[in-house]
Amino acid sequence: MSLIGAYLATLSGAGGSGCTVVVISDATFYDANSGSAQASYSLTLAGEIFAITTLDGFISIGDWISPTSAAPGSYEARADIVFGSVSGSATGSWLALTSTRTWTVARSSPGRSESRITVQIRLSGTVITTATIDLSVQVEFDYGGGGIIP
Repeated sequence: MSLIGAYLATLSGAGGSGCTVVVISDATFYDANSGSAQASYSLTLAGEIFAITTLDGFISIGDWISPTSAAPGSYEARADIVFGSVSGSATGSWLALTSTRTWTVARSSPGRSESRITVQIRLSGTVITTATIDLSVQVEFDYGGGGIIP
């Protein structure tokens, strides 16, 4: 992603009076737990970015648009799977950010699951920003008194 691509000089509906910045960054989210684990990446219609894990709940990791008052506008997001699988919002197609979009890796049996997605945001057919998101979870087995075994 270039810095020039991250900046839009005008925004419809904002009177062209300011600069809107749209940017997402590469990130890794991990969750480990006994019983079940989940790691999610979410772009909200309010312009925010959240990570969601079983242990930590919702974690704000910034905004995908600044000012957030410019959200959701006509922005669209797309997630493409590099490896693994995700649930939640569709992958492989453009989705309007008029709804919150969330991609999740979850596991409910002992072991590890990993996925990598490439997330893009575009406006009027032009991709503005791209990030690689790694989601991984590990469910550990608790033998009840002697500790947790992965």
